[in-house]
Amino acid sequence: MSINITYEDHIAILSLELTEDYFDLDSLNELAEHASAISLDVENTYVVVIRSLNSSFAKGWSQEILNMTVDDEITIGAAFTEIASIKQPTIVATSGSVISAGLELALACDIRVAAADSLFAFPETKMGYVPLAGATQRLPRAIGRSNALRMLLTGEEINADEALRIGLISELIDEKGLDIRVKEIAKIIASRGPIATRFAKEAVLRGSEVGLSEGLQTELDLTVILQATEDRAEGVAAFIEKRDPVFKNR
Repeated sequence: MSINITYEDHIAILSLELTEDYFDLDSLNELAEHASAISLDVENTYVVVIRSLNSSFAKGWSQEILNMTVDDEITIGAAFTEIASIKQPTIVATSGSVISAGLELALACDIRVAAADSLFAFPETKMGYVPLAGATQRLPRAIGRSNALRMLLTGEEINADEALRIGLISELIDEKGLDIRVKEIAKIIASRGPIATRFAKEAVLRGSEVGLSEGLQTELDLTVILQATEDRAEGVAAFIEKRDPVFKNR
């Protein structure tokens, strides 16, 4: 099996076990299936963690995928689109090589936490092609056009310190503490109002694709919907009563 899924309370943990640290068609199909199922399970899953059990997060694409035709590459990107489309907040933990397909997956997640030994790169132009699964669009949205073009055009590796400086990752931590820190973040998010965290993510993602006025309207629309939920009433009551809220996801 290429991808294992486990649950801790309301946290879904996807653990990669890739053959020689490379993504092949089987692992992509598994990833897409898990992502689709998790996104539909909003009743039980509040946050998603993606990590790797390999020596590196992921070193790129298998030779099988690199030999595929242009038409087939549409299917290749579908798995990462499924990850990006997950309704719940997603956190990725990286270490070692986060190259090509590995970085494609990381970019599809909301929060990226990296171990100090992480190395990031898109080496595709060295081999005469461009990234296959959305990096030319997601990377500049994450780190700006200039930094994205530097990475895409040179294909050079950047270390975790540089990744933090340019905003490619959210947090940098010692490798031994990576899993602990990522689970800490996941538990914090899972303790918040699950409808509110999904709506906050939706507002940010939808707003990033439209003008400011339309983005503000999206925020307002979601706020109006939240006002009718039990969780919102519980949050207000807990604040007034100076206690921790007990959210019911409804």
